[in-house]
Amino acid sequence: MKVKQDLFASSEFDVYSLVPPSPYDTAWLSMVPNPQQSDQPLFQGCLDWVLQHQNRGGFWGENIGHPTLECLTSTLACIVALTTWNVGHDAIQKGLAFIHGNTERLLEEQNGSSPEWFAIVFPAMIELAETKGLHVYFSNGLVEQVFLKRQEILQTCRWVSGCGQHQYYPALMSKYHEDGLIQSPSAIAHAFMKTGNKEFLVKLNSIVQTCGYGVPAVYPLDEDLVKILLINQIETLGLAEHFKEEITSLLAQVYRSYISCEEPKSMAKNAMPLQLYKHSLAFRLLRLHGYRVSPRNFCRFLGDEDIMAYIEEHHERFLSAMYNVYRATDVTFTGENQLKDARAFSRRILEKETMKDCMNLVRPISMTNLQGQIKHELSIPWLARLDHLEHRRCIEREESLGPGTANALSYRLSSQSNATLLQLAIENYTLRQSIFRNELKELERWSKEMGLADMGFARQKTTYCHFAVASTASNSSLSDVRLAVVKSAILVTVADDFFDREGSTDELEALANAVNRWEPKGLTGHGKTIFNALKDLVDDISGQFFNKNGYDIKAFLQELWCQTIASWSKEAEWSRNGHAPSTVEYLQVAATSIASHTILLPAAFLLNPPPEIDILKKRQPLTNSLMLLTRLLNEIRSYQKEQEEGKPNLVLLYMKENPNLGVEESIAIIQKTLDEKKKEFLELALSSNEMPEACKRLHLHCLKSFQMFFNSTNAFDSPTELLADINKAIFDPLRVEDVPGSFMPPNSFQSTLGLKKEKSLASHGKSHYSSSKPYDGWQRLRCEGGRGQRAGSFDIHVVAWGGRRRRWQPKNCHISLSLHSVINSVANLLSRITMANPGLSIQLIHCDSPESPLYQPNLTQSHRTQKLILLSKAHAMRLTKDLHSKYINNSNANVVRAKIDYQKDSIYMAQYDDGATSEGYLASETFNFDSNSTSRNIVFKCGINQIKMDSYGTGGGNVAGILGLGWSSHSLVNQLGPIAQAKTDLPQTVLLQYGTLNPYFVILQDISIAGSRLTIPANYVQRRSGRGGTIIDTETAYTFLVRPAYEMLERALVNYFSRMASVFWIHRQRFFNLCYQRTTTRGGFNNLPTITFHFSNADLAVQPQGAFYLGDTHMMLIERH
Repeated sequence: MKVKQDLFASSEFDVYSLVPPSPYDTAWLSMVPNPQQSDQPLFQGCLDWVLQHQNRGGFWGENIGHPTLECLTSTLACIVALTTWNVGHDAIQKGLAFIHGNTERLLEEQNGSSPEWFAIVFPAMIELAETKGLHVYFSNGLVEQVFLKRQEILQTCRWVSGCGQHQYYPALMSKYHEDGLIQSPSAIAHAFMKTGNKEFLVKLNSIVQTCGYGVPAVYPLDEDLVKILLINQIETLGLAEHFKEEITSLLAQVYRSYISCEEPKSMAKNAMPLQLYKHSLAFRLLRLHGYRVSPRNFCRFLGDEDIMAYIEEHHERFLSAMYNVYRATDVTFTGENQLKDARAFSRRILEKETMKDCMNLVRPISMTNLQGQIKHELSIPWLARLDHLEHRRCIEREESLGPGTANALSYRLSSQSNATLLQLAIENYTLRQSIFRNELKELERWSKEMGLADMGFARQKTTYCHFAVASTASNSSLSDVRLAVVKSAILVTVADDFFDREGSTDELEALANAVNRWEPKGLTGHGKTIFNALKDLVDDISGQFFNKNGYDIKAFLQELWCQTIASWSKEAEWSRNGHAPSTVEYLQVAATSIASHTILLPAAFLLNPPPEIDILKKRQPLTNSLMLLTRLLNEIRSYQKEQEEGKPNLVLLYMKENPNLGVEESIAIIQKTLDEKKKEFLELALSSNEMPEACKRLHLHCLKSFQMFFNSTNAFDSPTELLADINKAIFDPLRVEDVPGSFMPPNSFQSTLGLKKEKSLASHGKSHYSSSKPYDGWQRLRCEGGRGQRAGSFDIHVVAWGGRRRRWQPKNCHISLSLHSVINSVANLLSRITMANPGLSIQLIHCDSPESPLYQPNLTQSHRTQKLILLSKAHAMRLTKDLHSKYINNSNANVVRAKIDYQKDSIYMAQYDDGATSEGYLASETFNFDSNSTSRNIVFKCGINQIKMDSYGTGGGNVAGILGLGWSSHSLVNQLGPIAQAKTDLPQTVLLQYGTLNPYFVILQDISIAGSRLTIPANYVQRRSGRGGTIIDTETAYTFLVRPAYEMLERALVNYFSRMASVFWIHRQRFFNLCYQRTTTRGGFNNLPTITFHFSNADLAVQPQGAFYLGDTHMMLIERH
């Protein structure tokens, strides 16, 4: 994975490559004169770095889209450095322009609350600039206020006593570190220039040797802190599953440092925010990964009243630290009173900040992100937050929270590192959503097929259950586990409702007996439906497990369900008889009837590796704890409903046993028990060795799902409360801005297209649409126009063979023809189109072409090929699976039929079947074709207002429209008539109806290699009906064949190449089965065969460049099975 190569490039982990260089400190090093030649800089490379790293806006600093206060001080330092050596005059002027044009605006954004470090550094840098002849002037009093604040600081801070008027400006770190001179490159540079002490020179040389010419703001860096920040960022973006080995290695290093950390003799107050941040975050990460660690490293302050008072007095400096202290207490174990006190104290500090918002106090813009995180943390408990949605929050925020201290710039990942991770996170989240949608469709199909969806009386919670499971156990590799968990949850919900409200005594008894003997004889109606679904589920899970592990678990699963149904029978009996059990008796039954173990344990056998059956048979303490916690959560939120239904409930039973208590008091006592039991659960889930790590993690996922459902209300039974979150988790595309260096397209140009209602689009001279990314396999048409003016552009998605496509899995449909094979047909049509009057051209651009705005130039050819193969394979699998398969095509790139209303004045409105609309202008243009001297007027649509077009991009309205190549009366194909059909007799394919499934089929009869037919049996490549069997799909970049047909093709090619002395067969390379290498440095690949697909009434000849991947020394067949 390229991201791993970027972040973990060598065996020696280089923390300096992950943090951003400091223009401020680099400028100070560039000011140091050479002791042997004082008119030359000692570090010319640092001066060159300054010259090369000015941003377009004229400032120095990380180009994160919005300059910050750090950019002001960095820019002043850089222009002072350039002035010192009389170089970069244009850069100096641009820097001064930035200072004059942005200082007051940036100060206004601080709303009178600029950081203390800025009040020290900024005025002194202005004074230094003045000594260099750089005159900086400001019109209002905001800068003057900064100077006044500096004076207040200087009068109260002993660290600057004895310093001259201009000697403190590089000592930014000195205030925040006892050994600040050692850790601040700028201070070391200044000290060397003032004293000539060779120790400082040695230090400066060491910095440059280690870090290069772009130096960090702190040296040496706290390497453990950088590692912690990287791990935290990877995990909060949802990427941990892709960096397991790296996280394990880095955490082992962090753990060794954490446990060896000695208690300081005295705690320097200036260093406290960073140390609290580091140790609390390290503790949380280590504990979540199973390390046994003590919280003492960040709880020491609790024993010092003076330090606690200092934190409260200067709480703004400690917000980020207290935020992480509070988060660290999420994983408190039983008896950890230090963490209990730390949670109370840190919450009090954080609530002070949230109270300012309630009082409508203005806060600096730089605090907004942290404030939002604090509110989120305080309002929703960690156990109630779903990981998948938390990942989305972090991705859409596009910003990682650093220490938030005065040296925050020193300890945050560089914008490039963040962009790299963010790009991967966007792709990962989008992939997960696609997988989740497929899973949900499979679950809906299963529920429908089993009859559970049509019970009438039962709650339909398929989507709710899947949302909860997918949003906690969200790793892509856990698909089978999720399906098993959700099917069990669906069945539990239906069966529980059957026992609670629908089934008669005889029906309940009959179902319980049938499950005990595992035989449906005598069952009818709903009872039979439930049993059949249960049997199907148990057979499926036990079958999957047996195939992988070789022994049977069916008896265990059957016994699990027998116990659960027995508990439901007992509760039904209590309700019928009006019996009120004791709380002890009730919990003995209710802990089983909640069925959390019944939902979880069967699916645990599908983990990799699975737990041993003997472990689960013993009913481990962790499982018992989960059963009790899920029951208590349910009891607190459902007592009113169960009181109305006449069912026993722990809250009501506790009140009966304690008549002096009311409802609120009873709930408070149960809640207190619940909170303590959660600590026991967390200790078992995070530190015990009673079961494999993956199984313990699944228990935690299950608890988080229940906590979410019953956190503050009974959301499980609410028809609307979870809908917004469900959409975000499964359906809604991410809402993100551009990511530098990522695959995301440019933002949509939002201004309205100012077209006059005229006939010819080209006459308008300039049009600009920047469309969203098409799904893989779609094509981009870039239309550039302009008569005598600078050409703009707009993009049109082209989908070959139009018609609505939805879930498509007909039996025995085996072949998906590749984009490489098919696109030549579309390109042949479009390449013959030119404009009668030059000004508009249409060019077919593949989304992976260097000409595409989506092109990723940093990918190697191998990586690019790998990406296409994986995407093609995933899509082909969805297209070609049986209807009963759990893999269901759910591509968002569905092309839907449109009803188009044409209005006067060349305006159109298109309404699509899925509710999307497109409005815009009709335009016509004259096209010339080289096959026909006659010109034709072609009408096409330019959309300017799209609604609900999310399926075609990253957000509604971001696409210019859809150019379909179907056969509707207004389509381009129909307007072109015979020209569009090129030189083939292939008949217009019919749309086959499968309910809502509307695929097109063509009939593949055979394949030939260099004219020699393979004689493939018809049953290999055709559907049973004889109609179709092959999909021409533009979303599949490589051709996929059913295995028997592929093996025939492979054998024929092996035989073909065996006669060529210039190549020899080598083993499988990367993703290709059939690979050859040249025997000579030149030649060898000159006589590759054409592969022809023979369809009914038409042949599709795939030239060698479309059938083979050609490298410098290797050649591989790109068809796959």
